[in-house]
Amino acid sequence: MKEAFASGEEFDLKGLTQCLKDNGCKVPAVDMKGNGAVGRFRMCAGIALRAALKRNGNLVILGKDLKSAHVIGKKTRKTKTAKTATRKVA
Repeated sequence: MKEAFASGEEFDLKGLTQCLKDNGCKVPAVDMKGNGAVGRFRMCAGIALRAALKRNGNLVILGKDLKSAHVIGKKTRKTKTAKTATRKVA
């Protein structure tokens, strides 16, 4: 993503917004006037795009249809299973 939307020192927000629209994601409603607004926008966009990837099985980035099978099948959170202790009654 960084390589696709980086333009020099700036980040291409228009390109990222178009990518969100191409993938059927809602564009984040971020107030772009405050400090850190671009970071919040990128974070929210990334969350939306990860959900779209999981939902659709692919992403459209800069007009190219990219598939990522290893991300879809991968679980993102490991859960611990509770071990039940057995007692011996004497």
